[in-house]
Amino acid sequence: MSQQKATSHCDVLIVGAGPAGVAAALTLVASGKDVLIIDKATFPRDKCCGDGLTTGALRILEMLGFDPSTVANYQICDEVALRSP
Repeated sequence: MSQQKATSHCDVLIVGAGPAGVAAALTLVASGKDVLIIDKATFPRDKCCGDGLTTGALRILEMLGFDPSTVANYQICDEVALRSP
């Protein structure tokens, strides 16, 4: 893993680029703040838990100004089957 040293000025530094960090950043940027997000992971990354969005999550994304249908591989799933021992 390589590390880079950088110096930057920002109004707000957010640690963690997960859903909460990104939502906070979008809200702050909309209010005119200069925001920097840092995360220990490299993006984009594949996570099975991030491959599905509930209708509630879609509503929140819309409130944040993001339209999921603009993503090239966005698909609506009409059925889900769950199996458990």
